[in-house]
Amino acid sequence: MLVFIPMRPDALSAWVKDGTGESRLGFGVTADLLDAFGFTDPTDEEAEYTALQAAGLAGLLDYGLRLIAVAEAGDTQPGEPAAFGALRVGPLPWSAVGSLFAEGDAAAASRVARGLAGVELEQAWDDPQAQELLSAGDLLWHAPTEWGTLV
Repeated sequence: MLVFIPMRPDALSAWVKDGTGESRLGFGVTADLLDAFGFTDPTDEEAEYTALQAAGLAGLLDYGLRLIAVAEAGDTQPGEPAAFGALRVGPLPWSAVGSLFAEGDAAAASRVARGLAGVELEQAWDDPQAQELLSAGDLLWHAPTEWGTLV
């Protein structure tokens, strides 16, 4: 399963250097996400994009930035909030990471993060400033080898 894992820069650096990550919260196209957002096909690119956006917003709320590792994970358990496709991802080797996404407009993201301080993902998702960032604020794609430019 493709899993989108919100990261702190120091945790990303440690994962690369160690080679094996720790158990983490990630987001994927789960049955709960499909049901909550009205998708019918688990291979729908819009469903994957929704999981990516949920991971980005979770990272913004938890770490103040959107930095997401995208990995293939076989060892997953349901997480919370389930409606957003949250998963507990077992330790993964760095080699499972196929790409990274990072904030395109750090200043705008920082403003939104400050405005949503202390808010849970469910409430943040519906907040107008979060929706503005999710719709207009680009996440930039990076190859795993570019991790050093993101930390």
